[in-house]
Amino acid sequence: MIDTDKVTIEWKTLNGVGGREFTDKVTGNSIFLPAAGYRSNTTGALLNVGTHGEYWSSTQDASNNNNAYYMRFGNTV
Repeated sequence: MIDTDKVTIEWKTLNGVGGREFTDKVTGNSIFLPAAGYRSNTTGALLNVGTHGEYWSSTQDASNNNNAYYMRFGNTV
C-alpha cells in the first residue's frame, strides 16, 4: 500500500472525516483509511485523532515475535 510506484496516496476528507486514500495505479481500486488516531504504548491514551492513523495487521512480524506489522500515517507528507 505504500509503494508509490504502484499506488497514489492522497489526504482526503470524506463525509467530514480526514484520512488517506490509497489508489492502485493500474486498476483504480482504492481504499480510504480514516485518521482515527493511535494509542500511546505507555498510557493507552488515544492520540492525534483527525490527523494521524495507525492500522495493525493480524500477521505476526517475522523479525519480532512480540509485534504485528503496522502502518502509521499523518496529514502531512
